[in-house]
Amino acid sequence: MQAQLYTRKYRDVYALILMATATLDSEYLEQVRKRPWVTGVLTTAMKLMPWKLASRILTGKVNSYYEGETAEEMKYGASFFQMIADDPRSKSKMIHSFRMVGELIHEPLMRMSDFDCVKGRILLLQPENDIFSKNDQKTLEELLPEPEVHYMRGSHHGPWVLQDEYISKIRDFLERIPEKDI
Repeated sequence: MQAQLYTRKYRDVYALILMATATLDSEYLEQVRKRPWVTGVLTTAMKLMPWKLASRILTGKVNSYYEGETAEEMKYGASFFQMIADDPRSKSKMIHSFRMVGELIHEPLMRMSDFDCVKGRILLLQPENDIFSKNDQKTLEELLPEPEVHYMRGSHHGPWVLQDEYISKIRDFLERIPEKDI
């Protein structure tokens, strides 16, 4: 969503790659809007909780999301997220993430014209089983002008860590878009 906000504000973006995301007009953010205090509670809890405990809780939550990944992919994904959780600097990044979600609910909704600068140069990679609903995925697809959309095997926010197919799709997309005249 931050990439969408940047594109809307600065309009100096030439191409856009979005993975496992929704837009401001999503059921996900609507739930946050209904209970705006939740992000504050999560932020405060994260500040007060020892990082070792918080990282165990977050890693356990992430690991419970897998659906459709192979045992090897799940093992790799778990080790990847554990590596992040082992870094004590991750605590401040997590607090920052909770704050950012809380701030998103105050942003005006996007319009298709916000993305005119990247029309036809948008790659959207959606996991088959994301935390964002199919309606949220469809809303984003309909918002973007001429996106190239791929539904990818896997679940939630970890597939690109686990699957080479994501990198291949990105590489192919980047090779196909024309170079910008400078």
